Amino acid sequence: MRKALTLLIALLCVNLAFAQNTPLACQTDASAGLKWENGGWRLTNFVDRKFILVLSGNTLTKDSVSKAWRTEASPTRIVCDTNFDSSVSCHGRFGETLVLNPLNYRGGISLIFGTTSENNKRDTVSVEAFTCQPF
Repeated sequence: MRKALTLLIALLCVNLAFAQNTPLACQTDASAGLKWENGGWRLTNFVDRKFILVLSGNTLTKDSVSKAWRTEASPTRIVCDTNFDSSVSCHGRFGETLVLNPLNYRGGISLIFGTTSENNKRDTVSVEAFTCQPF
């Protein structure tokens, strides 16, 4: 009986720990950007895409944010904060930003570091709006 009770408590703890993470299936609603070509910025569109974010308590997991950015950002270099309106903002060290409102599952991503490079080494900058659904 004691072993059964211990097993039941262990299973309950595992389920509670798993329940704290909420995976979100996200999809781009619209996206656009600027691409450096022939010495000037040109407007460009991007293909809509799907990605997964993971809510953990009142923030997002850094691993899921780094994958959503489409960059090689190290999760250890990401800082996420909860704002006054309950939205979550995550920032990387190279101009990456992701904002999510966990009340309506809408958000946005911007990548702007490419504007700071010299001459023709500039990289594409982008912004996208997205909507998520818990699953």
